Amino acid sequence: MAQKWLDRCVATHERCRKTISGETLDIFDEPRLPMRVIDVGLANGSQVPRLLETQGRKGKYAALSYCWGPPDRHPLRTMRDNLDAHLKCLKLESLIKTHQHAVAVTRAIGIKYLWIDSLCIVQDDPMDWERESAVMGFIYERAHLTIAASAIQDSGEGLFVKRSQPRPTVNLPYINSSGQQEGLFAVSGFRVDNGLFPQVQLSALSKRAWATQEWILSRRMIHYMESSMIWTCQEIQQTETGMPAPVFAMDEDWDGVIRMYTRRGITYPGDRLFALQGISNEMQKRRKDKYVYGMWTGDFPQQLYWMRADKLEKNTALPHVPSWSWAS
Repeated sequence: MAQKWLDRCVATHERCRKTISGETLDIFDEPRLPMRVIDVGLANGSQVPRLLETQGRKGKYAALSYCWGPPDRHPLRTMRDNLDAHLKCLKLESLIKTHQHAVAVTRAIGIKYLWIDSLCIVQDDPMDWERESAVMGFIYERAHLTIAASAIQDSGEGLFVKRSQPRPTVNLPYINSSGQQEGLFAVSGFRVDNGLFPQVQLSALSKRAWATQEWILSRRMIHYMESSMIWTCQEIQQTETGMPAPVFAMDEDWDGVIRMYTRRGITYPGDRLFALQGISNEMQKRRKDKYVYGMWTGDFPQQLYWMRADKLEKNTALPHVPSWSWAS
């Protein structure tokens, strides 16, 4: 099903070739790979995955959007002292379940490379982290597909979660034009909402601030949910049942982005501006004004008029951010 959705989108959806900066991506020109990716190996599992330093080469890759979970259950991370080992191999049994499943999905749909933040960024190298976080938006925007572990709060749970019970089916008699019963037909209720499917809107991943730019910038996403796989792109949204929903237009105006972003949780207050840098970098390409502390100079009059929606439970102020910015 995922392969079918992806192939149709790549072949027929012109809107899914455009970035929010207005650039149209050539489907025949593969993007430049991120600085590091995971080479997932062959679909038959005969090759062990390994971290790869790409050195400017091009290729198709998938990206993973997920929740790390609490600190005591964080996934395996690439650090200075294990970088060389990860470049040689990443044994599947050493990976947390969500990462294992992401490797399996990437292999199954025929993509060679996978980008996962905890493994492709050296987590205890501040320079590496700052450099890669600055281009994270570019990474999701250029990904051939973003795999979203939307149903889970902990990366140990995996993509393939236990399915919820389907809606009940009622068998009703079919009466022909002569008034005779000719069998039964099955009826099952379904709900089509304006906007993104509600189970995605209310998912665990939707509460993560970092996911804001991942969702806005990704051109194609597949959400793994308890009810169904859900496909979203710039033209259609669909579940495994085949029932389409209206396309959910992520807010591309900055006020809408900030409203969405500030409703979500962030573990480290110091990441507050970093987690938006990908979107701001792409928007800067089509704007003539400047981006300053989470605001655009051309929209200062209305963007200075902000207020908190609820009481501050603890002091999370950032001393280097001016008090006139919402990010302070």
